[in-house]
Amino acid sequence: MWTADVLRHSFLHSNLLTLMGNFRYDAHPMGMLISSVSAMGTFYPEANPALTVRSSNSPITHPQNLDILKNDVKLRDKQIFRLLAKMPTIAAQSYRHRIGRPYNDPSSLLDTTYVDLGAHSRSYHAVTR
Repeated sequence: MWTADVLRHSFLHSNLLTLMGNFRYDAHPMGMLISSVSAMGTFYPEANPALTVRSSNSPITHPQNLDILKNDVKLRDKQIFRLLAKMPTIAAQSYRHRIGRPYNDPSSLLDTTYVDLGAHSRSYHAVTR
């Protein structure tokens, strides 16, 4: 159950891959990782309290409205699964960019484990785009 929930979020948005592809050829993978994780916040507006109105009769600046991740357990868990799933994929894509290799999509096989996720993406023998 946990592995399936994490692996379901392992694929990266094509716009995020475009952003990563626009880094210089010699960009440090850690800088690419940090920038990509920061950019992920723009792809999921439901997790941004400034864009989410919880009730129509209270202002957006009300403290209850700003703590949507604290109050909404399902949304918080979804964001945690997204980060856990996408971090190995982003790290692998950053590494592959640095060594000049094309990107790999994460494996969508049912028997894939969380550890195999990053290893598959870094592999030279995996299917490339």
